[in-house]
Order: sequence, then C-alpha cells, then structure tokens
Amino acid sequence: MDKKQLVYIADNQNSSYQKDIKIDGWNITDFSVTEYTKEYNTTYGDPTLQPGTVSEFSHIQIAITIQRSSLIVFLKLTTAVYTAVGISFAIYLVQEFEARLGALIGALFAIVINQQVVDSTLGQSEGIKLVDQIHITAMLYVLVAVILTILSYWDSKRGNEQQIIQRDRLSFFISTISFIVVNVILIGHAAIAG
Repeated sequence: MDKKQLVYIADNQNSSYQKDIKIDGWNITDFSVTEYTKEYNTTYGDPTLQPGTVSEFSHIQIAITIQRSSLIVFLKLTTAVYTAVGISFAIYLVQEFEARLGALIGALFAIVINQQVVDSTLGQSEGIKLVDQIHITAMLYVLVAVILTILSYWDSKRGNEQQIIQRDRLSFFISTISFIVVNVILIGHAAIAG
C-alpha cells in the first residue's frame, strides 16, 4: 500500500526501548523513531498510475545508538600495536643495523596482523575508526624509523658515529613524545565525538 492508502506516524512521546535490555560491554545512549516518505522509480505494476511516475511509500526508521561501556576491549585491540611501536622506538638505542631492521620489520608485521584482528573483531567498514587511525599512525612511525635507520646505516659507512648517536637519541625522544601526543589527541577527539 502506497502513501495514498497507508501513512505511518511516529509516536515519539510513547516510543522507547525496553529499559532492562542489557548488552554486555555496551550502553544504549539514544533511541529515536522517525517517519519519512521514500520514492521508488516504478509503479510496481499498478495500472492506476501513469507509466514513468514514481510510487511513494511511508516508512518508519528506528535508531538505537549504543556505546562501549568498557575500556577492556579497546586495550585488547591496541596493546599489540602499542607494544610494537614501543619496540620500534627502542631500536634507536641499538647500534647494530641488521637487528634494528629486523625489529622494525617484526613491529610492522605485528601492527598489520593486529589490524586484521581488529577488522575481524569489529568488522570491516568504509570509515576510519579510532583503532584504524592508531594503526595507521603506528605504521607511519615505523616507516619513519626505517628511514632513519637507513640514514644511520649510510652515516656509519662514512664514519659519522657521533652524528648517528645524536640523531638516534633525538629521534627516540621526538618519536616517543609525539606518538603519545598524537594518540592522546586521537583518543580525546574520539571521546568527544562519541
């Protein structure tokens, strides 16, 4: 039945969800009922409608917004990536370049695998979630560490040991502090945005 025969009207004052619904790890934060008209570019075979006209149908949409109530899941999803980044920062304190590259490759591998675990846990989506932003940020920091390790390797071939030590110390402090700041900003923005 199209809109000429049936129209839904939302009763927002008396509509709600059952308050004793419990979803482990989640809180219901919002509930809404909205009515709208949807047009379809077809007559659905209705001989009373002119060919090429649209059909209009009344619709009701119920939206329930949920929010995670625990940080445990977030910590489970991000502990591996934060550990991998910590390892990639620790390589600035190691002078053996083969060991550094090996640790960085391992850290990158751990971040990629952890991203796949996150995707399988939370599901794929077109948007970029907070945990996606954290993983992308981590990969960029590991990439920078690889570039700086290669620069240090080239400097070691030229005998610039003092320059390597200074750059590595500076890189360790800048990387660690900036990574923490970036993550605080990302998490803070996500907490404010909901």
